[in-house]
Amino acid sequence: MVPDVETLQRRADETAKLVAGHAPITLEVTKEAVRRIRRTLSRDEGQDLILRAYLSEDFREGMDAFLNKRTPNFKASRIGFGRDLAPHREIGRSLTARG
Repeated sequence: MVPDVETLQRRADETAKLVAGHAPITLEVTKEAVRRIRRTLSRDEGQDLILRAYLSEDFREGMDAFLNKRTPNFKASRIGFGRDLAPHREIGRSLTARG
């Protein structure tokens, strides 16, 4: 609960800046995951999304920036969903099979 409209607007602006500062791939993957949840995600269905985000150069850049207390310089702006996720699905299947 916020006391007034100005406080609400300030908090909304802070939140928008925080979200906008995250890696574009992570944001896109998150949106795709939410879209998929509508269809009731199975345990393995979202594995490719997790791998796509956490195996990305932007993830490594974000971690390095965090650890070195600097602003990240993300490279990717979009990843696109569909055909280019197939390798990540295969990696996910092999990791799940091992687990």
